Amino acid sequence: MKAPRIASTGLVLALAATVLVTGVVVAGAHGGGPKREVIHTCVDDATGAIQIVRGHDTCDAGWSPLDWNGKGPKGPQGPPGEPGEPGVKKVEVVSASTMGLLGRSPIQATLGIGVDCPGDAIATGGGGRTAGSRNGTNLPGSGAPPLVATYPLEKNSLHDEAEPGDVATGWFAEASSLGPNAPGGFEQGQAVTVFAVCADDGQAPPDEDD
Repeated sequence: MKAPRIASTGLVLALAATVLVTGVVVAGAHGGGPKREVIHTCVDDATGAIQIVRGHDTCDAGWSPLDWNGKGPKGPQGPPGEPGEPGVKKVEVVSASTMGLLGRSPIQATLGIGVDCPGDAIATGGGGRTAGSRNGTNLPGSGAPPLVATYPLEKNSLHDEAEPGDVATGWFAEASSLGPNAPGGFEQGQAVTVFAVCADDGQAPPDEDD
């Protein structure tokens, strides 16, 4: 839809007079550089058409400069919005570690550990890391056992995975075993560390049945 044109030069002059009252100067040429708070235009004296120009431009013959404020007066304050959700009062990271020493006897295939958020905090994230050692010497990064599982824990559990829709209150991490000892009496060990990002909004977590 085309913008309406100003029908007469008299209306343009009336608008220019109004702008002068508000303190914006109308002159033969626009003064100064472009400013966000001022809109610079040229008005066709015959048709009333308006063309936006740069602040330092000069209007052509038959056109009159017209500037006005780019920002109007402040309007009335709107109605208050709806109350927002309670914010988080405290966020902290908690962790726990476990270590297994692998002897000559058969060992379990994995080593895992869970950590619970303190108080009424819920787990918003988490993860884990692993480390390995041989004869008390830490193994390089490639020698550490890989993580095979990491997941949020359901409420009041240190090993059961939270189902969709459950409230997670902890985190679990599990690593694969380094395998049996190599011959020669070497002792191999591995460690798993789990951490949980816990957020507390000052309210008790809802029951799972809610």
